Amino acid sequence: KLEYYNPTSAGWATIIDSTVNTNSYTWTVPDVITTGNSIRVRVSDTRDQTVTYDDSDNPFKIRSNIQALTPNGGDNFMVDTNTVFTWTVTGTVPTVRIEYSMDDFATVKVIADGLLNNTGTNTYTWMVPDDISVGMITKLRIVDTRDPAGAYDISDAPFRIRGWFDITTPAADYKNYTVSRQHPISWTTYGT
Repeated sequence: KLEYYNPTSAGWATIIDSTVNTNSYTWTVPDVITTGNSIRVRVSDTRDQTVTYDDSDNPFKIRSNIQALTPNGGDNFMVDTNTVFTWTVTGTVPTVRIEYSMDDFATVKVIADGLLNNTGTNTYTWMVPDDISVGMITKLRIVDTRDPAGAYDISDAPFRIRGWFDITTPAADYKNYTVSRQHPISWTTYGT
């Protein structure tokens, strides 16, 4: 018999009542997310469970499984435009935080904190800030706010935040430019 113990529940919970003793078992971990190392497992002889058993020596933590879907690298995000982040979470996670970094998370910039997390795919629309990156160096991280040091996912590859220009003159109604005359060329700059 295999069981696990979670101190926040009522004692030992059954993983499987009986299995052939092959000295190994593949366990599908339940949605019993813990904030500390408090879970233990027990293996026991079904013929004499009160005497022949062993508990794991080291308690462990059950974490959520977060997966950042988009962006996941290689994108160019333009300052002052919207982009949509998507992610999934397996396990009960009430809230997440979205962060980005340009130095592999030595420093972190929070995009949104305390976002309610739903079952299935989640989305967040981000207005790209004027924080231009030199090259593909920016990464995204989605974090379980209860376990920020361990339950998170980082975009697989970096993306870029870049400025851009929007030419405003010549406008659509400006059809002809005459030789030797001066005509305006103007644009709007997004980003510094």
